[in-house]
Amino acid sequence: MKRSSVLWLFPVLMFLGCAMACGSSGGSSQSVNRPVVDDDSSPDDDASPDDDASPDDDDDSSPDDDASPDDDDDACNATNCPDGCCDASRNCQPSAVATCGVDGAACVACAGGQACVAGVCECDAASCPSGCCDASGNCQPSAVATCGVDGAACVACASGQACVAGVCECDATSCPNGCCDAGGTCQTGTANSACGTGGAACQACGTAYYCISQSCEESYALYFDGTDDYVTVPNSPSLMITGDAITLEAWVYKTALNTVSLQENLMDKSTKLPTRAGYFLGIHDPAGEEPDSWEFNISNGTDEGCYLIVPFDMSLLNQWFHVAGVALANTLQLYINGQLVGEMDTCGEQVTPNTLDLVLGRWSPIDVAYFLGILDEVRISNVARYDANFTPPARFAPDANTMALWHMDEGQGLTIYDASGNGNNGTISGAMWVEGQ
Repeated sequence: MKRSSVLWLFPVLMFLGCAMACGSSGGSSQSVNRPVVDDDSSPDDDASPDDDASPDDDDDSSPDDDASPDDDDDACNATNCPDGCCDASRNCQPSAVATCGVDGAACVACAGGQACVAGVCECDAASCPSGCCDASGNCQPSAVATCGVDGAACVACASGQACVAGVCECDATSCPNGCCDAGGTCQTGTANSACGTGGAACQACGTAYYCISQSCEESYALYFDGTDDYVTVPNSPSLMITGDAITLEAWVYKTALNTVSLQENLMDKSTKLPTRAGYFLGIHDPAGEEPDSWEFNISNGTDEGCYLIVPFDMSLLNQWFHVAGVALANTLQLYINGQLVGEMDTCGEQVTPNTLDLVLGRWSPIDVAYFLGILDEVRISNVARYDANFTPPARFAPDANTMALWHMDEGQGLTIYDASGNGNNGTISGAMWVEGQ
């Protein structure tokens, strides 16, 4: 009986040991009753919104992934809109003036007068038939500042030009007071190389012709025979120059010096010695006190005055040359063809006026001294016009300092007319009209 009572305890002890072992693995004897340990149904596992079913992790349903409008194959781009452009709503539009562009580029609205050519806004003959295209590709109406038609590039017409049928031209309307040169530019019309008026074609005046009153006229001069020819110009206030500044100048042609005359004065307004007053410019002849020399004189009426003596260059014979005598302060200068050939700086006198007439071609106090040769373009000024070498003009223009100017282009009659505006016209005695320089 004792043995059998021990044996029946063995199963009970086994059961209790198993129960204790199972309870220690769960941390509590109550863990055997937990319903939340079901791996297949827990919301924190497979069914959790933060796991596989999360909208952020679902590759097939996330709006930021393949289903995004930016990545939609239907959006407007170069692939699906190769022949047009994309408008602001991302729609493909055909390339046209209002929606210009290709290869899916953003649409551009072309400006007025532009066409959409191959997706680019351009100005051309089709879009701008009555005007021209400026540098920005805009159509402009044809005008002086933007001249052109048929969509050509705009051109700014020069001063004195008009835009006629899209072409810059010089005409009577745009150049009423001048002439039009070969390049279509308006010129003043007063130059020998471009003479004319009223928008006519400019003319080049030939040899022995000058542009006179905007017309090519033959140039004349006066020939003095060295015996008894001269011109008398009545005394006037404008010829009664006073002070220390004066210029006497002329164009001259000589074939020889006058061997029978004491002096060949080109112009003379001076009194007799011993007290000379006035001015003159001339040549001492072989029989004179200073043979074969230029003489330029200004005097104040108390003595013989200041003389500048310069040897005459015989190489000047048989050709036209320019001569100018210039006085300023204490200095007298002589220029031949614009080159200084003589000077004195110790004069110390001023011009004192007199009431004598001025004469050309004769020594005024002595009737037996005459000039031999041709005179043209004679000018008297009350200013020192030159103080350095210069190029003499073939034809002088009057200004405020011109006291007398004779172009000698009348070609006929017995009067030479003063172009200075001072009315110093001269009367011809014996001198003859010839071709000018």
